Amino acid sequence: MPRKGHVFSAKEHRQAEHVAASEEQRGVSPAEAKAIGFATVVKHGGGDLHLNAKEKRQAVHVAESEHERGVPAAEAKSIGYATVMKQKGALRQAQGDKRK
Repeated sequence: MPRKGHVFSAKEHRQAEHVAASEEQRGVSPAEAKAIGFATVVKHGGGDLHLNAKEKRQAVHVAESEHERGVPAAEAKSIGYATVMKQKGALRQAQGDKRK
């Protein structure tokens, strides 16, 4: 069982690390490789990434703001979704949700 506030299981973290290592071997920067790794895990159904329409809009808004600040698009998108998921995790913890 993951610790409170964590979205990904240990297995999903290992998968993301494996993808990131492969991307780094291909010449991608470490920060972008990490983002690609977690994006790949999410794409394949990993994590607890089930966002409603409002949360998706929030993530897109954060990503656009980060991109305007000069953050690369892929990293900005990762930051946007991570921010929304962090808020969602904090809300669940405050409500005492036992689904995790």
